Amino acid sequence: MKKRHHRGARRDTKFCVSLLLDAPADAAGLEDGLRFDSAGDYAEKNSRRASRRATGASFRFTVRNTVPSDGQPVRCLCELTAHDDLYRWENLSQGDYFRYTDALARQYLSVVEKRLGADILPHVAQVCIKTPLTDMTDDCRSEKIRRNAEKLFPAVQTMRIADAASYNGVTVLTLQKTDGFTAAPFRSGQFLPLKRPDAPDQSPEPFLFCSSAATAREGCYVVAAVSQHGGASERWDRGAVVEASAPQGPFYYEPLRDKSTVVGLTDEQGAFTFLSMAKSIRDDAERFKLTVLYFAPEREGFPFRREFEQLSADCGKVRLICLEQPDGSFSAASLRPYLPHEAFSVFICGSDGFCGMAQKTAADLHLPEKNVLCQALGEKSAEAILYSYGNR
Repeated sequence: MKKRHHRGARRDTKFCVSLLLDAPADAAGLEDGLRFDSAGDYAEKNSRRASRRATGASFRFTVRNTVPSDGQPVRCLCELTAHDDLYRWENLSQGDYFRYTDALARQYLSVVEKRLGADILPHVAQVCIKTPLTDMTDDCRSEKIRRNAEKLFPAVQTMRIADAASYNGVTVLTLQKTDGFTAAPFRSGQFLPLKRPDAPDQSPEPFLFCSSAATAREGCYVVAAVSQHGGASERWDRGAVVEASAPQGPFYYEPLRDKSTVVGLTDEQGAFTFLSMAKSIRDDAERFKLTVLYFAPEREGFPFRREFEQLSADCGKVRLICLEQPDGSFSAASLRPYLPHEAFSVFICGSDGFCGMAQKTAADLHLPEKNVLCQALGEKSAEAILYSYGNR
């Protein structure tokens, strides 16, 4: 009889979720210093097998309030460490990684809320998830896990520029993996550091994604330069070979933190990011509703505007509203007619000046701080983004 290794002795691995809440423990129905251990006995009697398959065998959940400093309020830090089956992570496909990770985290936290009578998710301000494919410090990692991690989160991806175009000084590149395999997955809103292998002293230059996250499965990215003055700092020629790392940056939809409806505020610089989100929603790679308020001083500017308008017309979960603002100014009162009736998060992406104004406007809407996410793309955006996010 052939031995089935993955069905025999269970090989456990760690799955960790860290949450920073926007309030002390008691506001979320928790207790400071709490430690809750579950050994798999939380499964419902009539669905034990399904529950264990969905949420693993056991986990530990700990709670502690932060120590206030410099006038900062007390907040709560929750950490969940679960034991999951290594086999699942060894065989997890590139297209399923983010969706499986998000679903697993939500499953565990739903169990915590049910067992402790807590109300955690509405208070989540920051999320950090470590999986067996992102945390390689465990000695029990298999060679198959390492290969899968290198495929999903490579240090270097060698890609060829299949197409290069310039629109009003903005450089847009279509990149294709040279080995023909899938490219590393990304969350819409992240960026891609690029450099030429023939220029080892060159600093990587960040490009924004403007393609659907689903195109990574075809080994393809479409990215746009991030420079405030338009275009990349170096000429990128069609056919040239470039090196990219895995996609980076925390500017993306986080289902544990963000509302299921997002309002994007952007100018012509940040519009690429929201086009990527819209395409990913259309392709079911991302699951939320998106309303984009695009502030343009003139009719031209964003090179993919017509494509974005057509996507908005065809996809019921995406809405693009173009607001012609000759002076570039806007206020909370001017935005209210375009805002959804349900609760929403606000994502802001654009030039420095635009982001400053948009953040003030979001504050005037009296939204919780955790529901406002901002990424500024100013004169020194390349250095700022890489410095802030390069090591995440």
